[in-house]
Amino acid sequence: MDIINNHFILPVISEQGKELRLLVDTGSPVTFLRRGLNDSFTVGAFSTSEASQADEPLKRMARQQVNFRDVENNLTGSHVDGVLGADFFQTQTVLFDTVDSRLEMGVDIPAWAKTAISISQTRVPMFNIEVGGHQLQAGWDTGAMHTVVPMGFPGTLSGETLEETDFNPFLGSFDITRRKGMIRSGPFDLGVCPVVYAPAYDLALNMFGFDAILGTSALLGRQVFISYARKLLGIR
Repeated sequence: MDIINNHFILPVISEQGKELRLLVDTGSPVTFLRRGLNDSFTVGAFSTSEASQADEPLKRMARQQVNFRDVENNLTGSHVDGVLGADFFQTQTVLFDTVDSRLEMGVDIPAWAKTAISISQTRVPMFNIEVGGHQLQAGWDTGAMHTVVPMGFPGTLSGETLEETDFNPFLGSFDITRRKGMIRSGPFDLGVCPVVYAPAYDLALNMFGFDAILGTSALLGRQVFISYARKLLGIR
């Protein structure tokens, strides 16, 4: 797995023999490829042939809405063939290892990984985090570079206030504010991490029903074990 600009890129070989590069996005409910590609592939114990037929309309919509050239220009800086979404993870225990840049599926959940999570209707893992001393229910979205909090966030943030531009495949480009905040998840102290907010982010939070989104930058240099089936999380 490659980690590029705080995004996970997983190379796979399709059943048709093609090399594909997939953006790993735990915030996307479905897996889909860019228009013109119809390859099938297997990651871990799950293959595209096992995906629910009920997901096909959502996949078609995502394929139409997402411009992969924009994704490459604004997010990854390199070629991407599709998105590996949460449908691949629902029956799995997954290790996201940002230390050795690897993703493993079908691993055993460690005994120390006892943080309870829930799974949203859109298949996104949700759990409690603390940002700047303020408790929030966060969705974990590997498609998000940084941790997102709502406008008017009451917690304690620090550092320089930076005005920047961000890009989302569905929201386009928009202005954001970036600061820093101390982040914890249960017993796991993630340290002082980038924290961002913007009106466009508030639209996403309201749409998904989250208080916040835990972004990838808070987990760099760590191993994340997550069991979708047993609803457990561990970070080290």
